[in-house]
Amino acid sequence: MMVLLGGFVNAVQTTMYALAANIYPTAIRGTGIGTAVAVGRIGNAMAGYVGPFAINRGTPAYFGSFAITMAFTLGSLALIRRHIGRTRVFAPVVLRG
Repeated sequence: MMVLLGGFVNAVQTTMYALAANIYPTAIRGTGIGTAVAVGRIGNAMAGYVGPFAINRGTPAYFGSFAITMAFTLGSLALIRRHIGRTRVFAPVVLRG
């Protein structure tokens, strides 16, 4: 469970910056990515308090706290529509030699 959890958390964390760079307009891109980093740092600070609280409650509460966090992240990402770029259909290029 810890391996899967670590993989999912790492996957979300590494793609968050690329997503932020894609959804914000160029004029506010630095502020948007900075805000994403700040929210991540706040979550990192809160983990030091939530983790021990959940561990003291037992294993289901510990993994349940991760499940709640992942569900919140999934819901947040589902609300973002600009992360799916439009695709262009190009006619195939035929090279004749």
